[in-house]
Amino acid sequence: MAGHSGSGKTTLTESLSFVSGIISRQSKVEEGHTLSDFDPNEIKRKISISTSIAPLNWQNKKINVLDTPGYADFFGEVETAMAVSETAVVLVDALSGFQVQTQRVINLASEKKLACLFFINRLDKEHAKFGEILTEIAEGSSKTTVAAFLPIGLEASLKGIVDLISAKAYEFSGTDAKEIPIPAELEAEAAEAREKIIEAAAENDDALLEKYLDSGELTQTELIQGLRAGVSNGNLNLVFCGSAAKNIGSATFLDYVSQLCPSPLESKQVEVTPQKSFSALIFKTIADPYVGKLSYLKVLSGTLKKDQSIVNQTSKDKHKVAHIFEIKGKEQKEVAEIACGDVGAVPKMEDAKTADTIAADNNPVSYDLIKMPESILSFAVDPKSKGDDEKLGTSLLKIASEDPTLKVKRDPQTKETVISGVGDIHLEIVLDKIKQRFGVEAILHAPKIPYRETIKATAKAQGKYKKQTGGRGQYGDVWLRVEPLADGKDYEFLDEIKGGVVPHGYIPAVEKGIHETMEHGVIAGYPVTGVRIALYDGSYHPVDSSEMAFKIAASMAFKQSFKEANPVLLEPVMNAEVHVPEKYVGDVIGDLSSKRGRVLGTEPAGKYQTVKAQVPLVEISKYAIELRSITHGEGDFTMSFSHYEQVPPEIGQKVIAKAEEQKNE
Repeated sequence: MAGHSGSGKTTLTESLSFVSGIISRQSKVEEGHTLSDFDPNEIKRKISISTSIAPLNWQNKKINVLDTPGYADFFGEVETAMAVSETAVVLVDALSGFQVQTQRVINLASEKKLACLFFINRLDKEHAKFGEILTEIAEGSSKTTVAAFLPIGLEASLKGIVDLISAKAYEFSGTDAKEIPIPAELEAEAAEAREKIIEAAAENDDALLEKYLDSGELTQTELIQGLRAGVSNGNLNLVFCGSAAKNIGSATFLDYVSQLCPSPLESKQVEVTPQKSFSALIFKTIADPYVGKLSYLKVLSGTLKKDQSIVNQTSKDKHKVAHIFEIKGKEQKEVAEIACGDVGAVPKMEDAKTADTIAADNNPVSYDLIKMPESILSFAVDPKSKGDDEKLGTSLLKIASEDPTLKVKRDPQTKETVISGVGDIHLEIVLDKIKQRFGVEAILHAPKIPYRETIKATAKAQGKYKKQTGGRGQYGDVWLRVEPLADGKDYEFLDEIKGGVVPHGYIPAVEKGIHETMEHGVIAGYPVTGVRIALYDGSYHPVDSSEMAFKIAASMAFKQSFKEANPVLLEPVMNAEVHVPEKYVGDVIGDLSSKRGRVLGTEPAGKYQTVKAQVPLVEISKYAIELRSITHGEGDFTMSFSHYEQVPPEIGQKVIAKAEEQKNE
């Protein structure tokens, strides 16, 4: 199940679970008791944040429904779920229609060569539309798109569907589907729509097409055969409809999921082979503080059996599988094995991560099926209680082990712990999780920008350190010349001493003193880059000179010469690619320009445009939040480091003044 947030994925999963009998009571998302949404944060926020599994049995087939989040911050969950699926069921809201996440999931399903079924949901709501939404789906895809159902009534009068595949009509109540005559007012529309679905089926099988052209008819068996071929090979979008909240259309839709969707053995993105030795892909991990790690996996070859020895092909760690679980929402049912093509979970593989391959000893295979979205929003994180630093770090790493879109790093320059995620809601939920699971409270704040310092001119200065305290003194004297270093190099040191005025044994100390000063900066406390330093003169004392004295003298000389060489700040500049509907392109370009961005151009991408730009990091550090506001949630972007360039003088002066103020404090 995939689609934009609010389209009803969890509600349809709940409906299918109810009509298939795996749950005895159908709950609403608002009540907080659905099969899919059981995490405290999902219940609190009324949104899905994680993929959950509903294992249905229908028409003697097992159907694993993977209910994914629709919120953009959790698109990584859609990526991992589609990596182990054969069919994408795309939910479209009958009120809002085609939205940005709708397009994203369609694009991802196409990229992964999945079959695609559409379900126009919430047709019982006021202002619901069917025909307009069907047209939007057709325009949003290059595939043949035909309706499989027509709604009987709309809004409050919705009571059933016309099944165009069987040419029957059904009225729904609870879990029951009662066959009724096709309403007279829909007979003509239904006949025309059924003709389109027969044509679409015939086009996917040469023998069927020949028969259809000769006779103008197909049997029901032939119709199913042609539709299944079209869905399985990705040439055909079938559009179903109804109201998941009222179970209207759900049971009949499940009939066709069973009949039309490809099995795991027909996967187009990976070869699934029961005859080979065991292998599986881990598509989800949960780090539980009480029971340890739980690894969700799909078996792609052979069978996983209890007490079997396996190898994590990524970490090379070996395991003996003590327990195997079938997963239903938050419930874990122990089973003896997981067959090829099925999904399940294994506990306590502490080294395992999402996207790892596990396999039998004699099957060194590795699967590369998961590509996670970029982590584009970063904040520094600190514990509320000073004594919780170590506990916070451990908790973050455990959460990151189950969430590949969460990046945790210690910035060696700013000395901050920085977490990066897909959006602000994503990072808020990370903080909620570490509080709920590990009892650590944390706060976020804007990370320090990793500026650099450099020079634009050449200068010379002396550094002389002389100290007499009784007994042996300290003496070191050096002259340094600094100049800009081109070609993007950080540093170059030249020994131009002649005549031994600085003994050779002290020169490493001089270089060390320069290095340490460069690390801590001169004008604002940021690392120095792009300088050539020459040691060209100096003096020493045969008794009082020491490595420490020359190290201090070198630091003094470097600081003074650096200050006299027209020092400037450099800032990181990022490559940004912003994907938005065409109606927002002007707003986005204007906003990027106001952020000192250089817009490099735009490129069409279906119904969307990609705006390419280079923007200073300080201006775009919270862009994930700002873009959502500009585009009303319809835009997304990726960001990567490009280069460093000089900070405008007026901005540089403010940064330097702030650094001086913090130093004084």
